[in-house]
Amino acid sequence: MGSAFSKPPPTVKPRNDDRIKGAREHIEPIVAALESLNEKIQGQVVLAPKLGADETSSTADEIYHEHRERPFYLNDANYPSAIVLVKTHEDVCEAVKFVASLDTAKYKLCIAGGCHSAYCMVDHSIVVDMKNLNECVVDTDALCMTIGGGAKIEDAHAALKGTGYGFATGTNGDTGISGLTMAGGAGYLGGTAGYGCDTVTAAKVVLPSGELVTATDDNEHADLLRALRGGGGNFGVVVEWTFKIYDVSNVLGGTVVQMCPTMNSIKRVFTHYAECLEDIPDECYSICALPAGAPVFANVLTMIGPDTPKEVAEVPFFQRICKLDGAWFKISNDLGRKDYIEEVTVMLEPLQKRTFGVALGAMVYSFDEAMRDALIHFARVDYPKKNKRGSAILVLGLTGEMRRNDGSKSSLRHRKAQAWVVVNGEWDPWASEEDIQAVKDWTKRIKAKIVELGGEDGPHNFCDTDGRRIKFFTDEQRSFLEGAKKKYDPNNLMTLNKNIISHAE
Repeated sequence: MGSAFSKPPPTVKPRNDDRIKGAREHIEPIVAALESLNEKIQGQVVLAPKLGADETSSTADEIYHEHRERPFYLNDANYPSAIVLVKTHEDVCEAVKFVASLDTAKYKLCIAGGCHSAYCMVDHSIVVDMKNLNECVVDTDALCMTIGGGAKIEDAHAALKGTGYGFATGTNGDTGISGLTMAGGAGYLGGTAGYGCDTVTAAKVVLPSGELVTATDDNEHADLLRALRGGGGNFGVVVEWTFKIYDVSNVLGGTVVQMCPTMNSIKRVFTHYAECLEDIPDECYSICALPAGAPVFANVLTMIGPDTPKEVAEVPFFQRICKLDGAWFKISNDLGRKDYIEEVTVMLEPLQKRTFGVALGAMVYSFDEAMRDALIHFARVDYPKKNKRGSAILVLGLTGEMRRNDGSKSSLRHRKAQAWVVVNGEWDPWASEEDIQAVKDWTKRIKAKIVELGGEDGPHNFCDTDGRRIKFFTDEQRSFLEGAKKKYDPNNLMTLNKNIISHAE
């Protein structure tokens, strides 16, 4: 899907000495205190490097850069003032208590889990990096698994390999499970299991006070667990999740790419596709891609469950969606029996390479003609013409249990949305500032148009433009979340990730 697949992977841009100096100067007044914290934890505190004619790069300096360069989009490799590399839950408790004791208007607490977003490495912050808290343990007897707060989806899938089980989560293995779950978590098992957050049965959380608690639906922290299911990183640091697991031993899946080079053909294809989504079976899932400027329509399809037939030809939904009216011909079709962990979960990898870029999301409640025409316009007419790399519009279907769940134990507003549209804007490492801005503006225009046509802010964008006030909730949800914020984080320590305000500022 586009020539970007054959291009060499980009690398992080050269380090910016001015930003390094700024980060170090910011932290200099509390270096001694950070060194004391270092003595209390099993992990390591790494400071922004000192720069000067008499300074040489140290091992600690390289560790700092290795971790600050972890974000998925390489342009999100920002310059925190200090990174606390925790190894245990107790380390997280100590780190949180330490930051809470500072002037939090000056020294912000930042949490890095899977590092899939710009929220994870913020300039002039103190980052608690949970990369090492990535252990995943599967219990097939209890049909659950525990997942460390710093684990990525690929870590959990590695633990599930060979068990015949999977868990409800997203589709990009590089994504951190904690951040995704606190935003919902749509994926291949969503039709039968719901969003990833719906399948969480417990969470171990370090509160802003430094206390470690366990939240379940049946204990005194049931409100905390509900808040975590969609409320973002507002209430504490999740150091361990417990998820339900599901039988994925019977799977059909694959990618179908169809040629539709004219506007008439892509409009007919997209219209037929939207009709197919209206009655998609719970066991099936679909993600379609409209690559910017490419004459194709790509569709990732799965059917997972005990009643899945042995052959693709026995699935009426597949037969309909593989023969979309308007397509000139199929470029490729590898639908067939698949191993869920080893084959299905990696199907989107060609569209999910680390690169320079930005992603915006929006929820779509109806793929009416106006919405379809708008997406086609931005994929085929109004798109960046230079250095756009793998830019694409992805449509992730939201079906079955994701839509039926009454949401009473979560904080997700978009239960009735038909799809989550993700706009991936990417650019080449050598792109000019003008070309980069063109890609960013393209993503913003698409999102603005979706909202104009009745869509809503998606999981990538919970906050208003000032980054402070949440608008992505119903009145009941907002009231509940503000109450949970006041109870668990009254001093608003957790400010950097989709912040909810519970008091006047």
